[in-house]
Amino acid sequence: MDEQKLQRIDDIDRQILALLKERCLIHSELSEKDRSFPSHPRSWFENEAAEHPLLTDSLIAIFREIDSAEYEHFRPLSVAFLGPRGTFTHQAAIKYFGRDRNWDSLDTIEDVFAAVNRKTIDFGVVPVENSTEGAVNVTFDLFQRYQVRICGEIYLPIHHCMMVAPETDPSEVTVIYSHPQVFGQCRRWLLKHFADAELKETSSTAQAAEIATTQPNAAALGSELPAELYNLKIIHRNIEDFANNTTRFLVLAHPGRELPPPSGDDKTSIMFGLADRPGVLYDALLPFKRHNVNMTMIESRPSKHQNWEYVFFVDFTGHQTDPGCTAAILELKERCQFFTILGSYPRGH
Repeated sequence: MDEQKLQRIDDIDRQILALLKERCLIHSELSEKDRSFPSHPRSWFENEAAEHPLLTDSLIAIFREIDSAEYEHFRPLSVAFLGPRGTFTHQAAIKYFGRDRNWDSLDTIEDVFAAVNRKTIDFGVVPVENSTEGAVNVTFDLFQRYQVRICGEIYLPIHHCMMVAPETDPSEVTVIYSHPQVFGQCRRWLLKHFADAELKETSSTAQAAEIATTQPNAAALGSELPAELYNLKIIHRNIEDFANNTTRFLVLAHPGRELPPPSGDDKTSIMFGLADRPGVLYDALLPFKRHNVNMTMIESRPSKHQNWEYVFFVDFTGHQTDPGCTAAILELKERCQFFTILGSYPRGH
């Protein structure tokens, strides 16, 4: 054993602890406003991380956990997510905020919007679109009903596992539980490996995992998180039919909360309505081309107020305070019956 190198590692760890203490003391001197978000924009981080031997995602996770621990110490943040515990939304929330939070697992996406709107929690996390299944329509619709703002986004690669109770023999699985969307995303794998098993739908992957803990010959499909939470044994990993399956989640905040300052790598989300006449959408979107602003998403939803009227949702690259974005927004507003900026926030990756 190389005692010198081990001693050097101990010395470095002591230095890290001392620096964390110093960081914590500086953090305590910040105003509550400056402590409003889980991490301040770090324009230098990605360049520095690229030169580091550890993976960038690993470094981000380390800093998220440090931020999470400090914020929990100084100002416990409450975060609501579409539950129950162990869902992909829960996993996305942990990825963004770190584990050390006051978590509130809610039954529906609307419950999350309502909690943010009432200010009974600080932040909410909801799914908005999936790379294979498309938009989560209820999320778009709820922006028409609740006064909330977007302050962040999370991209979560969706990888499904098959899990069983520790005492279950995988060769004796006869029934499989999961959310219907998961069955759809693993259809080909299931037909190949478990064609004779009975598929039973549940309201969430976490509920499926809970059932699998008590029912003999049962398995559940979901992420690794419910397996961890319910002490299940993973017998197959990465069983999804499409390897690049990714879900985008939004972080919601009340409009009264201070929103993130420009980070240098931002996205802005807007919602607007237009008159019903030929060419109106084409005319409305021209300012984006004129000011060289890149649109990354457009979605339309029924207005809920009058038949055949639609509300449009657009995401574009840049912060609302960037000169080109500001000019495009001002021109677009002149063409709209109503217009709302849902938020500018650091782009997720």
